[in-house]
Amino acid sequence: MSTNTHIVSCNQCNKKINPRHNIGLICDGECKKLFCIQCTGVANEVARELATDEEKFWLCTSCKSKRKTRKSMGAQQIDSSYKQTIKNKVDETPVSKNINSKLELIIKNQNSQGEDLNKLQKELMELKNLINDLIDDNLRLKNENTLLKEDIEQLKQKRYRKCIEVCGVTKTNDENPKAIIKTISQNIGVELEDNDIEEIYRMRNSSTKSGEPEKIMVKFNKVETKLNILKSAKKAKLTIEIFDKQIDNRNNFIFINERLTKYFNRLYKQARDSKKRKIIQYAWVRSGNIFIRVTDNSPIIKILSETSLNVQ
Repeated sequence: MSTNTHIVSCNQCNKKINPRHNIGLICDGECKKLFCIQCTGVANEVARELATDEEKFWLCTSCKSKRKTRKSMGAQQIDSSYKQTIKNKVDETPVSKNINSKLELIIKNQNSQGEDLNKLQKELMELKNLINDLIDDNLRLKNENTLLKEDIEQLKQKRYRKCIEVCGVTKTNDENPKAIIKTISQNIGVELEDNDIEEIYRMRNSSTKSGEPEKIMVKFNKVETKLNILKSAKKAKLTIEIFDKQIDNRNNFIFINERLTKYFNRLYKQARDSKKRKIIQYAWVRSGNIFIRVTDNSPIIKILSETSLNVQ
């Protein structure tokens, strides 16, 4: 469940929401709109639980209704241009051409072959109806497949809810990854114990540029530990100098990021590219979710697919 971090207005009553004093809930459905607690009808205790537990979802009344009817409406979401393309291809098939040629012949001899003409016309109509049904089924399945893919990718991302990636740490033959992470955490003001870390290792083939060291994946035992590390890391600028004081290269920075799946990594890269091209003003990741905002006054949009990035 996501909450707002900026002073914005409720999408229902236009009441100003200040995150320091009020809790606002962002719908996890299609609208991604922000609502004040009074408009959600959610009790304060429940709202606080939704705001702190990233595994829980909240849907506004409109999105709840849409989610129930989405599958039944899938067959109605037909792309007319795609449908016409299929029809044109059918008209060019040998079977269709053969039928048309027979129809022309029958028209010339309609006085003696009226029954055959009606039969072929009926067969042609049945064929077109069958094609229309197949087009509808295909587009419905494509729509359901897209929704299913989004659900699967979100489930994959939940596996990383306790994980971070550490980039920029040079790899050595006798390195101790756990000691590396503890050193980094100390330099950002967070004390880690061995039992805080559930799993840690170098990620093979994780470098994005030639010559960069492989990333270090860290999985903590608690989500709170991960969030504390990320929050503290934003305030610090770490370089490899923290491991060797004799290294005089302050440009080799160490970065600590949330771990994302390949799918969401690709979406986040596209979001950052849109920001560089000034299509959107903000793009960020929080609790494994990608958000964008086109302008200061526009609503926050949760990104689940490439379609969500089409904000031009």
